[in-house]
Amino acid sequence: MVGYGYRPNRALGWLVLLLVVGSLWFGLRTDPCVHDPRYTVSGPRCLVNADDTGLEWNPVLYTVDLLVPIVDFGNKGRWHTGGAAKWVATGFTATGWILDTTVAAGLTRTLRRQ
Repeated sequence: MVGYGYRPNRALGWLVLLLVVGSLWFGLRTDPCVHDPRYTVSGPRCLVNADDTGLEWNPVLYTVDLLVPIVDFGNKGRWHTGGAAKWVATGFTATGWILDTTVAAGLTRTLRRQ
């Protein structure tokens, strides 16, 4: 699927495609927790911690945070996800690990090539 490091462009293309799909998925849907009085609501999403009110919801940054699991941009742990969104977020994290590793392997191979 991604060429095991020999075709990092293909893995990078998959990452860009997943970024677009994830941004649309998380941007067009609202959480069912918005109607639950136990959560602090910020736009279409609920905050995990009521003290984290300074962060604005951005579906692109949230998807990037899921797809790049090595670096923490601070979005992944602040927003509540439930139902199907939780499974999609888990899938994006797992796929991000695989594709990021492939891109990194391909780039190091490219840089070391004579």
